[in-house]
Amino acid sequence: MSSPALSLDRGLPAAPEIERVLLGAILVNPELIFEALAKLRMDDFYLDAHRRIFTRLCAMHDAGQPIEEMALVEELRDRTELDAVGGVGYIAGLTTGVVKRSSLAYHIELIRKKSRQRSIIHASNAALEAALEEGGEPEMIAAQLQDTLLELQTSGEGPRPIGAVMTEAVQRLQRLQERDAGDCLGLTTTIPSIDEATTAIRDSEFWIVGARPNVGKTPFGCQIAIANAKRGIPVLVFSLEMDEIQLAWRTLSHAGFAKPAVVRDPRYALRPTWEAITSAPTAVASWPLFIDATPGISISEIRHRTRFAVAKHGIRLVVIDYVQLVSASGKGGYERVSNVARGLQRLCRETRCPILALSQLNREAKDLSREPMLGDLRESGELEQNANVVLLLHRPPCAEDSTPGREGKIIAAKVREGRGGAVNVFFDEKTLTFQEHRS
Repeated sequence: MSSPALSLDRGLPAAPEIERVLLGAILVNPELIFEALAKLRMDDFYLDAHRRIFTRLCAMHDAGQPIEEMALVEELRDRTELDAVGGVGYIAGLTTGVVKRSSLAYHIELIRKKSRQRSIIHASNAALEAALEEGGEPEMIAAQLQDTLLELQTSGEGPRPIGAVMTEAVQRLQRLQERDAGDCLGLTTTIPSIDEATTAIRDSEFWIVGARPNVGKTPFGCQIAIANAKRGIPVLVFSLEMDEIQLAWRTLSHAGFAKPAVVRDPRYALRPTWEAITSAPTAVASWPLFIDATPGISISEIRHRTRFAVAKHGIRLVVIDYVQLVSASGKGGYERVSNVARGLQRLCRETRCPILALSQLNREAKDLSREPMLGDLRESGELEQNANVVLLLHRPPCAEDSTPGREGKIIAAKVREGRGGAVNVFFDEKTLTFQEHRS
């Protein structure tokens, strides 16, 4: 089968003359190598000769050698690359007509633009070839293409001057300063005292909610997701423990349409309750709440699906239920969860979207009467280390049957920028939500 790339009659986007001028400008003014090194890679150059020359210039700079025309010729000759780049004549011609410049910003940006265009074409052609092959998995092909394209959109721009950074930082503070005193500064946790202590869920932050089984980590995650979606905040939920229908059933109770017992067995629903249930699809249709219930989803899939959802739907909060069910590389549970934690923190930075990840506690925390601690987070200290905020749910057991009681606490065990502490709460079994005790 012939390569689809061969059908590109117009050729690939490139600016070989701009590349030549840039290389010549570095030879004329070697100080420009710093600017080029900060923003260009060898693969950004279209011509093989220019890639070889740029690589040798970088190596000379790294070795502390003077960047001069004849030194470059000898460097290429020593590595038997001189003929491949066009010989001494081509090297000498690089500086012909090139004036001394103080900056290469225009040339660098144009070269990078053409490089990104070629990357899009190569990725698209690779996806086309894979799709034409028998046995190609459409989901995997689409995921790889999507990941490549999003990588191009979010690639770092390198260092920024402190003046520009400070201007943006003060502008964000000004937007916060203009809010009313009673307003939440970020996305709500639905517990007012937790919002106040942590200043709420902010952009780029990685939050962990840890709890023992049956204490309520999934209900609390749903509670936060629904409350923010009802306020018009786009929320993406990765549900690895329940499928999407089960999550929708739970939402009926969270949102007050029906009690959990009625949702479990609707044969006993009274007429007003059943009317409320049947009205739910229309009532929730306007919520910007998105559910991905792919079982065993990997951290790489979470990464590219989140980036796509941020770009398409403007997602501003991601909830993951729960960390230990996310697939990742690693020899054991500790290494795997560590890789998940690092991946989620990186995703927060890449998208500036906060992530609320639910987590199990380890077996040593099975004593329900003891308040959980940071060290109880299951299988990885990376969760504690990478998180901006760690909340631990605690509901001491009932005396009669040792199941979690209604009364409990939400413990802010770690708050990187704020204050910790504990808030007394009770669990409302009618709505599956935590409510703060108000004195």
